[in-house]
Amino acid sequence: MNKKIMLLKAGFLLIIVAILVATDSYLQAYYPRVVVNEIEFDDLPKSVEDLKIVFLSDIHYGPDRDEKWLKMIVNMVNAQDPDLVLLGGDYVEWHASYVEPVMKELGQIEAPFGVYAVMGNHDYFRGATLMPPAMKRNNIVLIDNTKQWIELDDGGFWIAGIADPIYGQPDYQKAHVGIEEDDFMILVSHGPDQIITLPNTKPDLVLSGHTHGGQITLFGKWAPYVPSKYYNQYLSGLFQLPGMKMLVSNGVGTFKWPLRWFAPAQMHVIQLKRG
Repeated sequence: MNKKIMLLKAGFLLIIVAILVATDSYLQAYYPRVVVNEIEFDDLPKSVEDLKIVFLSDIHYGPDRDEKWLKMIVNMVNAQDPDLVLLGGDYVEWHASYVEPVMKELGQIEAPFGVYAVMGNHDYFRGATLMPPAMKRNNIVLIDNTKQWIELDDGGFWIAGIADPIYGQPDYQKAHVGIEEDDFMILVSHGPDQIITLPNTKPDLVLSGHTHGGQITLFGKWAPYVPSKYYNQYLSGLFQLPGMKMLVSNGVGTFKWPLRWFAPAQMHVIQLKRG
């Protein structure tokens, strides 16, 4: 076999591999995986154990994602038959004109205990004044720096939110005031960084996004760019921190390029268990 034919075959093989990699990267970004997280707590109220919570973050609705994709995301959430839905921020990507369409579609989420949300850095940057009223019009409760008691048949628990530190004005003490030490509390924070240094009075569970799991990674363990001062330390997954647990989601959307590599898009179904 002459050298020219060998080079042609090698070039053809590289093209095939590149096409397969690009296709897989697109599919990882377009179709979220439903990740079920069973998380144990010794002091979990008995009434909370049967609750099904869906956590959805980093939609980044914009020119790279059409209305059909957004409807698919909402249908996937409703298909889980959630009791409660928590939204982790960054609903829009490029322009304020996407605020109303994304909130209108998210308003189609069905959950008997409601839909609660914090804003991400993109939301403050692109639509800081537009996002809160758009949420309210679509029955989504904004919980930046505030809390909400979820009443159940035998007790209940708190959900709280903290504003994004980049463009918002985070105030954990304001969100936490009035919550007793024995109360069970879930805190939603768009990014994980500000959670690591919380004061001694901590939530039981923190739900965060923002990192995108690195989006483009080396086997899901290392990414060349992570929007976190901790870099790859809290890239994705469930972490045990002093006094609390933290779940960091890859989110369902993408930043800049609609591609993912070893960091698939994901939404989370959270089932709390008594340890």
